[in-house]
Order: sequence, then structure tokens, then C-alpha cells
Amino acid sequence: MAQLSDLQLRGLASAELGAGVELDPGFVDPYPDAACWGWALCGGPSAHGNAEPAEIFDRAIARNAAGIMTGLRDGFTGWVHVAFNANAAANNQAAVIAENFNRAIIELDENAERTCRLAFAKLCMIVNGLTPAVAPTNYKIVMASDHWYSWEHWSLGLRNDIAAPENPEWQYTQRDAGVNPVNTRSDEVWGDHPILTEIYVTELHDGHLTYLQHAQGWPAAEAPPAGDPPAPPHPGQQPSPADPSPLTLSPTGGNDSISPASDADTTATTGVSSGEDQVT
Repeated sequence: MAQLSDLQLRGLASAELGAGVELDPGFVDPYPDAACWGWALCGGPSAHGNAEPAEIFDRAIARNAAGIMTGLRDGFTGWVHVAFNANAAANNQAAVIAENFNRAIIELDENAERTCRLAFAKLCMIVNGLTPAVAPTNYKIVMASDHWYSWEHWSLGLRNDIAAPENPEWQYTQRDAGVNPVNTRSDEVWGDHPILTEIYVTELHDGHLTYLQHAQGWPAAEAPPAGDPPAPPHPGQQPSPADPSPLTLSPTGGNDSISPASDADTTATTGVSSGEDQVT
């Protein structure tokens, strides 16, 4: 998993966001036919399978012959348990959906609808390797929906105002089902969908960085970390002025400083996210 440094986030940021800026056209996309969720949830690929959002929603929602939603499928929580190898975090979100789904669909309870929507989004994130955060971070996943029980688009949000409070707070990076390259510097989630479910994540996939390093503004090189200045080059053997004998040498006072790379493994306890909801 990966983190973006403040330097990288500042480089990717822009004071003037718009519809989006495509990646460097010289970059060969390893997954040119990937769907929107493949970029946001996986950092590139969008292979069909149990972790595909469409599969998860289809496994959850029961419909009649006319295609009308009638409730939660029997055995949904058991399917999640088996399909994702008893993943406890995934099981927890499936249980939340099961507990609230009928109240949402039958009683039209808005709190139950919101709870199911958040749980669906978190479940899709978890089974694709992302960890919902328990506090705000510099990254968030956005599930755009027309209804509380559906998804239409996925986007990855990045903080856009690091050391630049005058900037828009967030930019959105996204793609549309392989039709276009990944875009950064979007000012909004594409599609004009009325419900945006936003959930912070602790870190990104390595694949996200594979793409973002070809985005406009990516810094050419990281600045070296602050610390002691490097030791001067070893001057070699020099006669000591105090003793002209060429066989008597003064000891060298140089110091070698080795700083380990800062590569913290960030983990978080899965729980209720402080993600935001936007309903227009």
C-alpha cells in the first residue's frame, strides 16, 4: 500500500480545477479498458469477480420477474463470508446491510437508507483492499448514486489544499469505463448523480501511484529529508603539522550519517467512518 507525500499532493493540486486533466499521453495505460471502479477501488484493474461492485449489489438485492426490488436476498451475509474468506471487516458491513435493508425498503427510513449506502460502499472498498479510515485523511473514495441501493460511478478524491488554503479543498481523479484516460484535477465527481457517499481511506494502492506519477504537476524528485549535512569527503592520508614524519598520521574526524527511509506501515482499526454524505 502507498501514501502520497505532502510534496506530491502539492504538485498534483491546482488552484483552478475543471472538468479534468488527462495523464501524460506518453504513458501506456496498463489497464486501458478498466471501469471507473477499477481506478478508484483498485488503482487500475477492474477484473470481473466477487469483488466487483455490480456483483456485490446483485448478490444483495432480490428482484421479482419484472426487475423490481423486493428486499435483501436470503443468504447474502453467508455469501460474503464465503466469497471473501471470512474477512471480518467485510462480514461486519454485510451484517449492517442485513440489519437495515428491510427497514429502508419497506419503511422508507432515511437513516436506514443512509446506513445501508455507507455499508455497501465500505464493503466494496474493503474487499478490494482499501481500509476505511476512522478519522479524516488526505484521500477519500466517492460512490456516486442515483438511489440509496445503487451505484453509478466511483471516484478517488485527493486533498487539494495542502499548504494552500486558498485552493479548493478536494480534487477528484477518475475515469469512465475505459473510454478515456485517468483524469486528475476534476472539480467535481462526474455524472451529476444526486447522492455522493464519501469515505476516507487510510492509504492507496501502489497502482494509484503508478498512474499519478504521470499526472500534471507530479514533482520530478522528492526533496532530501532535513538533517545533518553530509560529511566532507575523506581527505586521505595527510602528514600532521605537529609531526613532520610521513609515517605519523592524524586521525580523520569525519562522521558518517545514515538516515533510514521513512516508510511507515499505516494501519487502522476498521469501524465507523467519518465519511461525508452529499445529497442534492
